[in-house]
Amino acid sequence: MNTNSLSLNDLYDIVVPEPVSWWPLAPGWWILIAVVVAASGYLLFRHLQYRRENAYRREALRQLDDVNSAAETVSILRRTALAAYPRKASASLSGEQWIEWLESTANLPLPENVKTTFEGIYSETEPDYEALRNYARQWILQHPAKEGGPC
Repeated sequence: MNTNSLSLNDLYDIVVPEPVSWWPLAPGWWILIAVVVAASGYLLFRHLQYRRENAYRREALRQLDDVNSAAETVSILRRTALAAYPRKASASLSGEQWIEWLESTANLPLPENVKTTFEGIYSETEPDYEALRNYARQWILQHPAKEGGPC
């Protein structure tokens, strides 16, 4: 045997360098964190703004669930219109003009049985309350709020 050869016991272990630390972060990570925080803040702000702008809709729908007469339903519809649009756009309307305005704002045609309900709310005939309530619910959900409204 060769006397110059080393045995495995005489070898040294390989020295492995320490793993690269995540801290301190490289500048690219700081930029990414800043972008994510800014985007999250913007999205949160927009979500809160959306909820605040549509609070009147949620309140109207909640009130609509609690009423049980056609007159109260029309009153909720009127108050919702006043909350969503400038006062001069809807406050003075009545009768056929009010019906046309409702149809045009939500692009939602008023069914005939609901039109007769609007016309006969205070008459002796029994109005089709459920149809009116369904129309009011759809109008509240679908109408676009206009700029310049009090909300």
